Amino acid sequence: MGKPIVVEGAKCACNQEEKSTQKPLKVTSQNVETINDKTVATIMDCIPIANVPSFGTCKILTLQANGAKIPCVPVAAGTWSKGSKMYAINGQPALLESDKLRCAIGGTITVKMNPDNKNVVSD
Repeated sequence: MGKPIVVEGAKCACNQEEKSTQKPLKVTSQNVETINDKTVATIMDCIPIANVPSFGTCKILTLQANGAKIPCVPVAAGTWSKGSKMYAINGQPALLESDKLRCAIGGTITVKMNPDNKNVVSD
């Protein structure tokens, strides 16, 4: 079975954020391709704050700071991995719901689609 393609507004979460808060992904890598009137994300939509929002409190940094609450601000260690093998926009693979973004601090950021958009699949 195919994997859902990610579009603007999909929910991001970091596995090292204390409360597993989900925040919307912002697509800036392209503005041409849409699905259901929402811009399709690519693996290049990985820029902290511009694309991937900050979350609540980072477990790793809070532990290193002896319990002082430190914000969970992503530090992308590359692009989303792996992207679609079948669907690219301007040479960049479309982002799939199964893709992950490594944070240089030690977390893994995932993305989940709204159930209304899961009918569009790739790979």
